[in-house]
Amino acid sequence: MQITLSKEVENLINTFSAQHNISQAQMVERAIYRFLEDVRDLEIAKEAYEEFLQSGGQTTPAKQLFDELGL
Repeated sequence: MQITLSKEVENLINTFSAQHNISQAQMVERAIYRFLEDVRDLEIAKEAYEEFLQSGGQTTPAKQLFDELGL
């Protein structure tokens, strides 16, 4: 895979990878992986929130939950 980066991004990658003693490829791979994880987490959160709203959006106060669990 090849990508074209702006000079600004390339300079940031060079600086970061040198400061953290990792290769540019490792840094870019980690950044992309973390970004994709964040996007997936956001999608899961949005789906859960939609389910919450569709179920009426009812919540249970923490005190009630702790009492029910004996905490």
